Amino acid sequence: MKRKIDSWGKLFPKEVLEVNDLDINLNSYLKIGNSNSYGDAAIPKEDAVLDLEELYKGDFISPNITISQFINNSNQILYGIPGKSNVTLGGAIASDTHGKDNLWGGSFIKNIKEIKILLATGDELIVSRSNNPEIFYSTVGGYGLTGVILGVNLFKNNIPKSNKFNTKVFVGREVDNLVKNFEHSSNAYWVGWINLLSKNYDWVVEISEPIENSDIISKKIDEVGEFNFSVPFIGKNYLNSMELINRIYYLLNSKQTYSIKSLNDVIYPLNKYSDTRNISYRRKIIQIQFSIPLKNESSLSKLLDAATYRQFPILCSIKRLNKNETNLNLSFVQDGWTIAIDYPYEKFDHTAIRKFYKLLIDLGGLIYLAKDSTLMDFEFKKMFSNFNNWHKIVKEIDKNKKFQSMLSERLKLKNW
Repeated sequence: MKRKIDSWGKLFPKEVLEVNDLDINLNSYLKIGNSNSYGDAAIPKEDAVLDLEELYKGDFISPNITISQFINNSNQILYGIPGKSNVTLGGAIASDTHGKDNLWGGSFIKNIKEIKILLATGDELIVSRSNNPEIFYSTVGGYGLTGVILGVNLFKNNIPKSNKFNTKVFVGREVDNLVKNFEHSSNAYWVGWINLLSKNYDWVVEISEPIENSDIISKKIDEVGEFNFSVPFIGKNYLNSMELINRIYYLLNSKQTYSIKSLNDVIYPLNKYSDTRNISYRRKIIQIQFSIPLKNESSLSKLLDAATYRQFPILCSIKRLNKNETNLNLSFVQDGWTIAIDYPYEKFDHTAIRKFYKLLIDLGGLIYLAKDSTLMDFEFKKMFSNFNNWHKIVKEIDKNKKFQSMLSERLKLKNW
């Protein structure tokens, strides 16, 4: 059966054929989820995607279940919950997603006990930290390039189950002040927004702490839908419209320092009403999300200057990250900070961004490949010094390069 797919950023529309086995007559294929990648990480190199039977057996659950469905069905919170409610478990594993749980939590790998994976050879393996650890680690944050995740067994955890959160709001100016005033609190969710159109980089920070005895069962997590419209003049900042919206947002938050929020609003603060595609021409968005080690946090302002040079930034968020558990994957997670910036595709300057990447490389920064569509292969290899570790493992289990995406082709991840 044929189906149409695209990236979340609406940059890679493609008609593909769904197949339900590892067809030896096809050059390559890819297993995809709900297409939440901004760039080409979930777009197959060829025109085939895998649609295999879901695994429900024992402790294993289907990778096609969304994170919101898992929370609603299990009454259990997860580490590293990404910002979209319909991300599948398989997609979260492949991208090693991160959330607002900052230092006390970690990336999505912290949830995973075991993975059942189908290799290009047709072998099915159960992999974990103690059983075939190289395949386990190269799969989490491996972007679907090691094999097909058939099922996942998740750890039980002790994250407080609350549906109400005390939320404190702080505002300020200058990125240096933002990082200096970072407060770490166990079980709190932390996220900030930076106005890149303001001279002093005005910012708003929210810290949400769970209220005890507020049962998560009392309210289900929503899978937020979309509004499909476009007002691109805002994204282009015509008549200072984007600048005005940012200024109003800052002023409103400066007057409201405390509120009570639901779990849904805490972990998914950007809903259908704040979909940046709606202020971009033909709803096309480029996002660049990067991480920088803690030792270089004083250079964040300089990085933002480079990232906005000759660009039209729409939205900028900032979060704290914890360290990566392994050096065998392509996760961008490291002990430091991460910043995500949305740009309208139509006005994006691909030449100017090269200077930003050079500076990022010099500062030990990494790019989140789930969002990427602009990085070049030589830039990637300079950033990811551990690439050869991952490359060696994947070459052994996929000698014929059966699992390929447009991302893997663009960055020459399987260049054997």
